[in-house]
Amino acid sequence: MNLVYKVLWVDDQPVSIRGSVEEIGEHIDKLGYEPNITVLTPMAERELDDAIENKLWNLIVVDYNLTKEMSGKDFITKIREKGIIASVVFYSADPAMVEQEIKKSALEGVYWASRDDELEETLKNVIEYTLRIVMNVNSMRGLVMAEVAEMDYDMEDIIRAHHKNLDNGGKQKIELDIYRRIEKSNNDRSSQIKRIAEELSLEKCLDWRVIDSDKRRRTTQKILGQCKIDGDEFSVFSNCQGVLGKRNFLAHGRTMVENGLEFVKFGEQKFNLQEALDLRNELRKQRANFKELKALIESYHKADKGQ
Repeated sequence: MNLVYKVLWVDDQPVSIRGSVEEIGEHIDKLGYEPNITVLTPMAERELDDAIENKLWNLIVVDYNLTKEMSGKDFITKIREKGIIASVVFYSADPAMVEQEIKKSALEGVYWASRDDELEETLKNVIEYTLRIVMNVNSMRGLVMAEVAEMDYDMEDIIRAHHKNLDNGGKQKIELDIYRRIEKSNNDRSSQIKRIAEELSLEKCLDWRVIDSDKRRRTTQKILGQCKIDGDEFSVFSNCQGVLGKRNFLAHGRTMVENGLEFVKFGEQKFNLQEALDLRNELRKQRANFKELKALIESYHKADKGQ
């Protein structure tokens, strides 16, 4: 699971659920995930079919009384036939009837709620439950590793966006700068480094086996300075160092349980679920910052070329 929580919400009166959609989006955000809520009506049949076919949903929310032609039960049968396994919440003005239908049909992974009184609370509980299943401390380790790897690619995108707009001399300066950082800290891999020097190129310099996250960060920081962009305005580099430090902590720490609570310990430091929430929010902020910085670099080069 990544840091986006995807919800498909099907209702024949989308205006009537607008407030609920906003509140659920805010709740997902508070849990440290980016809310991605798609609202569709049963009349938008092609869009609905595409949504079912093409997306992995964490949660599906359905008005049980959709249309005369399609009930909520018909809809959930349809998505199960497509092999989609996601938690489903039905809601209706008559939740007791929905409960009976669900039990009678033996539908799995399905919850129900009153349309008016308890829908938002039920959705919040189901969302928190689905996240608890996947977000124990060890799962968080894997998520952090994956997200930091994506941050590495974000920094590479910034380096490439700058590099492609330079003349040959400027390109070589970037390549030499990266090469020198690699050479300084990789004396034990001297033969591999010599091969890079023999035929210097950006692709060889950005090879993951010789350049780590910190070297990407330092190169990106230098490029922003050349493009007259203040990276400190985004707190991007100080925060990036903090994220990388936590990544290393999670990689080398030991999972422990104390008073029924799971955490990672390395030396005297502990990493628990509250810190996991803080880190998820930090990772999301960092990824958004890098996207904005890449756009600023591309704008800088367009302005420099008078485009």
